[in-house]
Amino acid sequence: MSQPIIADATSGRSKCKACVYLGPPPGETAEIAMGSKRVGIPGHAAGVTVYHWCKPACFAKHCLTVDRAPTGSAKCKADGSQIPKGSTRLLVGYKKEASKYRIENVRHTIVPELIALVGRSKVVVHGLDALSLDERQRVEGLIFDDGAGASGASSRGSGKPGSTRTAAAPSAGPARKRDRKADAGTAPAPKNVRRAKKRVGSQEEEESDTEVCD
Repeated sequence: MSQPIIADATSGRSKCKACVYLGPPPGETAEIAMGSKRVGIPGHAAGVTVYHWCKPACFAKHCLTVDRAPTGSAKCKADGSQIPKGSTRLLVGYKKEASKYRIENVRHTIVPELIALVGRSKVVVHGLDALSLDERQRVEGLIFDDGAGASGASSRGSGKPGSTRTAAAPSAGPARKRDRKADAGTAPAPKNVRRAKKRVGSQEEEESDTEVCD
């Protein structure tokens, strides 16, 4: 099964297909310099497989798409498994020449190497806006390997900004220690005072449990 590849340019004769069709970035030409990295998209000519070449940055900008499989007939290029109808799939390439993958197999594509090569900020994944919020988070987690792919919730329990549970935890221990030091050597507090403290403490814990980042 032919799949997209990343390889060194063996000459300076090849041209970036994206630059040819869409125009090169300002100050650049379509030519791919000898020895530089290039992305090959498998195609066919005269009955044999050939590669159409792109600059990595151009490929990252134009040739990554996610969508919902319209049928269940396509097979994943990574392992040959069936891509279920309606499931999210990854298209690596341009339109009809794109290789299709189950989104769960993104680690078995050129995408991780491409991200390392051009940088995450230059990678554009088309079609994300058509997904639900939860599915988009899951897909982005799988593509960018940020740990959110399995659950689809990148900030829950992760300690990232917006997680009030982790933000409140550090202050709880010192506060209890200060309370114990203040109580040492003094008479026990009246029962009604102890009950009030207990109610305040349980209320704080309950609020912390319910403040979950969307």
